[in-house]
Amino acid sequence: MIQVSDFISNIWDGKYSPLDIKNILREVTNGFNKNDLRSVELSIYLFEEEKLEEFANNNRDVDYSNEFDNLSLGSWLNGDDSDLYKRRKEIYFNAYPNQYMRMYNFRKMIHNHIKSSHYSNFNQKIAPIHWLKGEDSLSLFIEELKSAGLIENRETEEIIQEHFRVEDKLPTKESKPIKWLINIKFLAYLIDRLGEEFIINIKGSKHKLTANHFVNSDGNDLNTSSLSSFLSQIKKHGRSTDKNISSIENIIQRIKS
Repeated sequence: MIQVSDFISNIWDGKYSPLDIKNILREVTNGFNKNDLRSVELSIYLFEEEKLEEFANNNRDVDYSNEFDNLSLGSWLNGDDSDLYKRRKEIYFNAYPNQYMRMYNFRKMIHNHIKSSHYSNFNQKIAPIHWLKGEDSLSLFIEELKSAGLIENRETEEIIQEHFRVEDKLPTKESKPIKWLINIKFLAYLIDRLGEEFIINIKGSKHKLTANHFVNSDGNDLNTSSLSSFLSQIKKHGRSTDKNISSIENIIQRIKS
């Protein structure tokens, strides 16, 4: 069986058709096993970092290593709207346009298989989000999230029946995760604030609870380490005047009133 490092290198060099890539990916991940797919994803990240550092070494006007020291693996895996993340993509595309598109399509294939794995495993027993403020306020909360463009536009009652425990009522419908539409750092902030205000009852890890019920805008799983890191960053710098923070705070105040 081909080594993952050789597999990635050959994709970079354009040696495979899309069908070849899919078949070899199935082989090296034991039938698209979710953990093995994540491992390949990490290997891609490390491979690309090596290529970009090599490019910087040959182009003195690009100080890649120093410039991107603060861009975490979690940011790369989950996407980021920061200027730093966008700058990395710009350098990558300008340096290796053909390879960028090959690796982009490869990562997209991996994400689709991870998403399929998530949906097939999602309905295993997980703790619902325990809402403490009553059914009317929960309906208002979800409508506010949709109006603010924070979550997908699904039926409010469907979301409640799939994900929330209200008083003694448990979820009654087979569920799929809720799509969060903007940067996940704001989702981490929202869940933390709901817990602080005793609007939801969080038992255990709030980041695991978040990852159990939400996916990003591409339908990909959330990384609990990234959620923790993003929340720490927000708390470290204080509650800024960011429009998304303000929107979340306004929603919380309306729920409390």
